[in-house]
Amino acid sequence: MDTSTPNPASPSAAPALPAEERRAARWLWLLALGPALLWACWRALFFPLDDVTFIANSAKLAESTSWWAMWRPTPESAFYYPLTLTTWRLDRALLAPCLEPLAGDAAWPAAIRITSLLLHLAAAFFVWKIARRLGASAALAAFVLAAFALHPTACESVCWCVERKTVLAGCLGLGAVMLYVSAESWRGYALAAALFAAALLSKPSALGLLPVVACWELLGRPLLDGTMARQKSDRAKRMYVGAALRLGPWVALAAAGTWVGMRQQHLNLQTPPGGSIFTALLTDVEILARYAGNFLLPVGLSGHYAVEPIVSLADPRLWGYGTVCAALVAATFLLAMPGTRRAVAFAWLWAVGALGPNLNLIGINDLMHDRFAYLSAPGFWLAVGLALQGAGARWAARQHLPAGALGRLARIGIVALAVVWALSAANRSGVFAGLEPWASDAVAKQPRSASAHLYLAGYQKALAEHFAGTGQPTEAARARAEAVAHYEAGIAARDWDRYLFQARAHADLALLYYATGRPAEAAAEAERSLAVTRGEGRIDDVRADAHRMLGQLALDAGRRAEALGHFETATALAPKDPALPGLLERARALPEPAP
Repeated sequence: MDTSTPNPASPSAAPALPAEERRAARWLWLLALGPALLWACWRALFFPLDDVTFIANSAKLAESTSWWAMWRPTPESAFYYPLTLTTWRLDRALLAPCLEPLAGDAAWPAAIRITSLLLHLAAAFFVWKIARRLGASAALAAFVLAAFALHPTACESVCWCVERKTVLAGCLGLGAVMLYVSAESWRGYALAAALFAAALLSKPSALGLLPVVACWELLGRPLLDGTMARQKSDRAKRMYVGAALRLGPWVALAAAGTWVGMRQQHLNLQTPPGGSIFTALLTDVEILARYAGNFLLPVGLSGHYAVEPIVSLADPRLWGYGTVCAALVAATFLLAMPGTRRAVAFAWLWAVGALGPNLNLIGINDLMHDRFAYLSAPGFWLAVGLALQGAGARWAARQHLPAGALGRLARIGIVALAVVWALSAANRSGVFAGLEPWASDAVAKQPRSASAHLYLAGYQKALAEHFAGTGQPTEAARARAEAVAHYEAGIAARDWDRYLFQARAHADLALLYYATGRPAEAAAEAERSLAVTRGEGRIDDVRADAHRMLGQLALDAGRRAEALGHFETATALAPKDPALPGLLERARALPEPAP
């Protein structure tokens, strides 16, 4: 038997020699630059957005709670990610005590961030293995490795403790893809499906990896070196039957994950942007173009992105962003070598398919985030890498470069890009050290984002309360003015309609208007808050604040019955509010109106 004949069942028609693979593996040293992603935030406390609610104050993560309780879905929770919860609890039990001498009170969040970084680097390793198993050259695999591991868009997923679910799902899901493309038996496919199930238990949006393996199968298992994984003598019918059997478990798991996710997320679901699936598709053209721009030129990365829905084919944004997307895709096909264009198609289908759960066909409040593109990034960088590889080969042929010259230039370019991306990530990591730097950065980058302004307004409001409580009236007045300005900007922003906490924003602005001597505007905002929350008992504390504000205004005007009505309603909604008994006494002390 000729042992040099490739195994047709293997994903690669030309397996790499051991020496070649060892040389390619030298590029894994790029992972040593990974700590740059946590450079400025690893010892920060829990990030106020979501970290406190879903980690620090989570009943499921309390030490007195059974470990099995984390695996039981609860109606009041909008999320089901039991494996992520388990890893958070393991971080606190095993790693946090070791970090207390270095991180103090931040030991648990530091443990979560460090573990998230390790999971991210493991995911990057799987991306490299996928590229190599699919026949990528050492340089192409290194380029994709560096881009996925070190690009500053990864900071949001690694630095934000609650986004453990993203990197954990990414690590397990990309590991599943790696096993799938390299499987040579049904055992390998079964292990891949098991890892995919674990990814779905970490974050339901991992189901975006199903289109990746499905597209690879439907395109005939293309390899990145321009060959095909299957022998040409394979019959089409047999090929597709085998693919259906291999993908069956993935489809069943994705269906189950979708069902669970829809049940748990029903409280947060909104209409698609623009009001229909059609307008969501139009809007996604802009979002895809902006993701590509963030990857290629990561200077405007933000914690929140303002996206105004595209609702008409006549909108010039559709044609502008559509042209950008079409030009980018066309450029990669034209620049890539002819034999690799099927692989380029697979890469783009990966990039778009993995974004599927976050492409807004099922509406949620936020239309665009860096973390949403985490699983799409490998596909994008594969397409770009194949284009650069083809362009480089043509240029070297025209310049008659000596053998090895292009390889040396490629190595220099990859190292330079890796260093630039790592330095940029180190700088961006500081944004996640606290609410103020994060929100200020978001407002500066996306001034028309409601969320950016409103989170910064909340920070300034808390700062004003601190200054007032410590006897600094001038600083308190300055912070109140800042808070009012940002609340007003947030409510007027173009994506205000998708903001989840509208009632709270109106109620907070009412309190600030009252504190700054604007009673008529305070009353209007309190009424707006009640108009949003009416009938929604799950936000009784917000309704209580609005009624208390209206009661205070009535009290100031001497309207006894009106003040009592609002204060009594507020007390029923928030019986533990310490301010309400005194306000009720003051209202009762008002003189009765004349008959």
